[in-house]
Amino acid sequence: MLMRPLRVIIWAVSRSRSTALERCVMEHPAVHVLHERLSEPFLLQHWPEKYRNVLDTRRRTGNREPVPTYGQALEALAHGALPADKSVLLSKEIAWFCDFAQISDGWLQQFKHVFLVREPEAVMQSLYRVGTQGEGTWFDPDESGFDELLALYWRVHRVCPAQSLLALESDHDLMQDSTGGLSTLCDFLGVPFSASMLQWQAQEVAAWQFFKGWHEEAQRSTGFAAVHHPDRTYPVVIEECATRAQPIYRFFALQAARYRPGGAVGMLRSLYHAPAATLDIVLLHRGDEDLSHLLWRVAQFPYANCHALDTSSFTSTDAQSLSELRGLGGQPLLLASCETSAAAQQPAIDTLVAQSCVIGLLSETGFHLLDAQGRTGPSPLPAAQACALQLQRLRERSRDDWVTFNHFNQATAATPDWLDTFSTAVAADPDHIAVSDGHHSLTLRQLHDQAQQLARVLQARLAPDAWTVLFKRKNVHTVVAMTASALAGRPYLEVPSWYSAHHCQQLLARLGDCLVLCDQDTARQLPTAQPRLLETQFTRPAAVDSPAWTPTRPGVAYGLLTSGTSGPAKVALMAPSAMLDSLGLWQTYLQPGQRVGFNAWLTGYLYYPLLSGCTTVVIADDVVLDPLRLMDFIADNRLQQIMITPSLLQGLVREDIRFVARCAGLQVLWSSGENLSAALRAKVRALLPDCRLVDLYGSNEAGDVALKHDDGTLQLIKGVEAQVLDLEGQPVPCRAAGHLHLRTPGLFSGYLGQPNDRAPAHSGLFDTGDRVVWLGNGRLRLLGRDSAHLKIRGYKVHPENVEQVLNSHPLVAQTHLGSRHEGAARQLLAYVVPANPAHPPSATELRTWAALHLPFFAVPSAYYAVARLEAGHNQKREPLSTAHLGQAVPLPEKPAQLSGTQARVATVWQGVLGDDIPALHEDDDFFDRGGSLQLSELLLELNHTFDVQLSLAALLDDTHLQGMALAIERAQAGLPVASTLREVAVEAARYAFVRGPQRGEEILHGYRTQPRKRILLTGATGFFGAFLMAALARHPEVEQVVCLVRAKDLPDARRRCLANLQRHGLVPPGVSLEWLGKLQMECGDLAAAHLGLSPAAYRGLVDSVDCVIHAGAEVNWIKPYANLVPCNVEGTAQIVQLALDGAMPLLLVSALAGGGSARTGYEESKQVAEAMTLNAAREHGLPVIIARCGDLAAPLDVEHSSVNDNDYVCLLLGACILLGCWPADLDGGVNLTPVDVAAQIMVQLALQAPADRLGRTSNLCHPHGALPWQILCGWVADNLAPGSFAPVPLARWRLRLDNDTRQHPIIAKTRLILPMMLDDLAATAPANDLEFPRTSPIRLNPQWAARLTRQLLRTLEQACR
Repeated sequence: MLMRPLRVIIWAVSRSRSTALERCVMEHPAVHVLHERLSEPFLLQHWPEKYRNVLDTRRRTGNREPVPTYGQALEALAHGALPADKSVLLSKEIAWFCDFAQISDGWLQQFKHVFLVREPEAVMQSLYRVGTQGEGTWFDPDESGFDELLALYWRVHRVCPAQSLLALESDHDLMQDSTGGLSTLCDFLGVPFSASMLQWQAQEVAAWQFFKGWHEEAQRSTGFAAVHHPDRTYPVVIEECATRAQPIYRFFALQAARYRPGGAVGMLRSLYHAPAATLDIVLLHRGDEDLSHLLWRVAQFPYANCHALDTSSFTSTDAQSLSELRGLGGQPLLLASCETSAAAQQPAIDTLVAQSCVIGLLSETGFHLLDAQGRTGPSPLPAAQACALQLQRLRERSRDDWVTFNHFNQATAATPDWLDTFSTAVAADPDHIAVSDGHHSLTLRQLHDQAQQLARVLQARLAPDAWTVLFKRKNVHTVVAMTASALAGRPYLEVPSWYSAHHCQQLLARLGDCLVLCDQDTARQLPTAQPRLLETQFTRPAAVDSPAWTPTRPGVAYGLLTSGTSGPAKVALMAPSAMLDSLGLWQTYLQPGQRVGFNAWLTGYLYYPLLSGCTTVVIADDVVLDPLRLMDFIADNRLQQIMITPSLLQGLVREDIRFVARCAGLQVLWSSGENLSAALRAKVRALLPDCRLVDLYGSNEAGDVALKHDDGTLQLIKGVEAQVLDLEGQPVPCRAAGHLHLRTPGLFSGYLGQPNDRAPAHSGLFDTGDRVVWLGNGRLRLLGRDSAHLKIRGYKVHPENVEQVLNSHPLVAQTHLGSRHEGAARQLLAYVVPANPAHPPSATELRTWAALHLPFFAVPSAYYAVARLEAGHNQKREPLSTAHLGQAVPLPEKPAQLSGTQARVATVWQGVLGDDIPALHEDDDFFDRGGSLQLSELLLELNHTFDVQLSLAALLDDTHLQGMALAIERAQAGLPVASTLREVAVEAARYAFVRGPQRGEEILHGYRTQPRKRILLTGATGFFGAFLMAALARHPEVEQVVCLVRAKDLPDARRRCLANLQRHGLVPPGVSLEWLGKLQMECGDLAAAHLGLSPAAYRGLVDSVDCVIHAGAEVNWIKPYANLVPCNVEGTAQIVQLALDGAMPLLLVSALAGGGSARTGYEESKQVAEAMTLNAAREHGLPVIIARCGDLAAPLDVEHSSVNDNDYVCLLLGACILLGCWPADLDGGVNLTPVDVAAQIMVQLALQAPADRLGRTSNLCHPHGALPWQILCGWVADNLAPGSFAPVPLARWRLRLDNDTRQHPIIAKTRLILPMMLDDLAATAPANDLEFPRTSPIRLNPQWAARLTRQLLRTLEQACR
């Protein structure tokens, strides 16, 4: 029996981190720890040759203490005295040193026993490393101790009560969840958990020294942290021993998982995850019944996951239990139950057999078959072998069932030929209205004639394999263009009209030879040299010398843009059969004379109505995305059928009264593209009870595949050949899950540029990547995409990558990544186990951490704390159990400082996305919160809440919270919306660079030691560029300043630079300055290819320049991003490549003020340029310094300078002077750095290239802080006539600004960017990162303001001329 003080032994396999655990427990004030008291006596008695190493260590250290016998050591452990302040004795012992002949049952009963294991391969590799490298160590593969640990367990299990046994698994209980594992151990010891156990001081422990070389890592440790070892080759015996030990390891891992605190009764718990598992074992038990012998049976299955289900109060109708069981993922199930409780488990067994693929029942006696009459068995074969045979029989039965189904599901007729069907329809009813767009209509004859005319042009201008690209707004001419391409035998591709110039150019480059059919708006997005044909030219006659038109049947009919994953969208190549592959299905729903509306699926479906006596109605993009306009369009165009996504349908039904009134004429509503929820399905049927709702399941690559029933199951449509296969290509049994593989009449032939990407993996069928459960007779239940990754708004996210990043946060012990919602509304959720539960991280901290290390689409939207995570979740990607979800607590958000409008917008977001989303911040993106397909719903709510009429296009301009608030404020003020913004990280990643001849330190060493330097400067003709040019040329370390200037020739370039210097008072007219001789001109253009330089000129810069200061940019606060890309982004990319080619440091000078999301196209272009430059620094070792100079003031030491035309402070002050008043109730100030001082700082940065500034962004701000707006305006007023510059409230000032009738450019520009100005005034400037010159006066004063006022007045006078 157990005595006090409590005595506990940790029995461990070798190299299981047991010494680290021992060191950890030494920190507990109530526990007295002993180290391997049985090891030395065991070696002395049984292995004298190994013991010589111990004797050598004793001699070297002078240790002459007598070594006890094994019996004496046993007696000391059982009865030895404890220090007075200790209540628990704990001794760690290695199982291999267990002398079973000397250990009696009575001795074992005096202790509690902990069994510690580690994954066998890691054990054997560590044993080999230390045994062959340590001082006084040896390698014996038999010393791992797995067999001895198992034998010891069965003996302890036989003679000791169950509550005296505990198992721990090293990787999970010590490494992944140290707090949870140690808490379990402390509970077992009967002592409170102490946080001091999580960390300790590295030190030499005297008790560990007799085994020299075995414990060095433990002595150096300060906590449970991974130790990385170089890769090496191990002998074959390592793998052999590890393989033999696997069943024992699995047994103890299962036991350890059982001992961990788990869910409530009826909750499914994951106990063990097996790599490449093909089977799920469900362990049915009642409470704490002894499962040891059953777990040993389970441990013999190497490729099985194991779960436990407590059925103490289980009922077959328990909805909670059913939902838990569905979380298994659809693999075949093997049920396991003790013989003593098998009868009591019958309700649970019956439930599982009815809803899952159950192979049989495992008990202590072996494997049993289950059928309607009960169970049969056990099999005389080993359980794992018998189970495998039964699974193979079920697979073969499934293969036969599929052969039968596919035979009877064949289409009764061949897919119609498009050309023959179209020609027949035109001849039969030429005056039938074939197509309409709400403004124009075409009969079949008109469509045919116009398309034939255009087809002649296409055949004349395009080679047979060249592409026709439709890049235009959707209307009837779109249908003409598609039909013309089909008649001409040229494949066509429709590109969304909202594609940016950059994306369009990328796509066109991939297509190669192609002709773009476009309209006036989209033509502006095309490269100048791109062949095109405007929509207005579609109906022009072909050239006289054009060859006679002959219809052609192409190999590829058209392409479809897929969503892409983490890169550009793919182009699926569709065969001619895809044009009418679902005509038979559609004709069962089409009635002659009906009008059918399409938008997104126009390419694949437009011919079904018009070839069936109906009219195809084309819905424009701006209409389909605006719910109110779409409902009006449906009513005004008398649509009887429409095809729509569930997310757009959700936006319609929110206006239920209007929906019923305007959409009552709909007879068939086709839903596709996303999951149609049961709630939305029910609501549509309640509102339109006479409308037939058809839910289509399909894909771009395969076309229509199945119809979805009300119960959520899919029924394969006629003509689809399918199988459900596992990852090995084997058919899954009925009611099991696998990948849907299929062949359809219109199956694509591959991807553009990737002809083998469609190569079928198994059975000649296409793997859709969708996981489904095979229910028999062509019925399926869709589970979603392959669980190896999550798809977030078209991007692949691998959960393990996100979990690894969050686990690296110092306040996080363990992470599980989950998701909620479906389709494009899907959001990532992070469930974390805090390293210290008393001090969990905030959601804001984790989101910021994730954003630093992950692409934008992989940053979780919400963060929750959980007490612990069970083994297996992260490997198998299982959803968290309901128990975990119920215990999850949202992590706190740091309070967000939002303006009034932003706070109201945040409330609307929560109404659309859900009240449980965390606190919102101004730079949160609606897309990142998972709301991309809820924009139409959001638009309705925002317009209603703020009483504005924003268009969806205006909302898309900036989907950040602050961007939407700004759009609303501008709409309320009657101002135009800001320019469209993109994701900075994605844009920056599009630019790749070629590695230069040198990297990092090699470049800097030679550069810093060079006494005089040649500097390349861009932007010399700008405001800041003038002062940089002067400061560089005046510096003694600068030998030459090479100015890259856009000019017609070198004399013109020099005139431009000198004029700029003179304009800003840096070169007084007629004064000769020696430093001007340092200036060298080079004609170039940032927006031109190769910087507008000849190869010789480019090579000259590469060979002669020592450093680049890139200050050139097009500064324009109004232009959209796309217009600024050539200079600000692509120009910067060329400068970066120049620096790489020349192995020279790069100083990127940016006019941005601090971080935050971009509000204008200019700010975004600079952020992309910065991110792209930092990518080059990380990937290619380019020495880069980025200096954000923010707001630059007029110079301190130059009297007759001109103001900065692009500075918003000067612009705002100029507008105030023109209006004769200034807003006096504005809070905040302006952080102005004198431009001449800023130039000196930039020169020092470039010349010194300090290590602490490399590879990062630094902010330059006035060290004395912002100058209050009221003080600045007061100083300006002192220099103007009394009463001509009066303080007034902001509201009155804005009214005067809005009502000013003068066409002054400063007034007009101020109106456009006023919200941005006011935001900057109210914003807190970032901290200054750069050192100011000690010799330069930097404080702004009234004298400086007087000069600024005079400069402003001169500028205003010049602007009026």
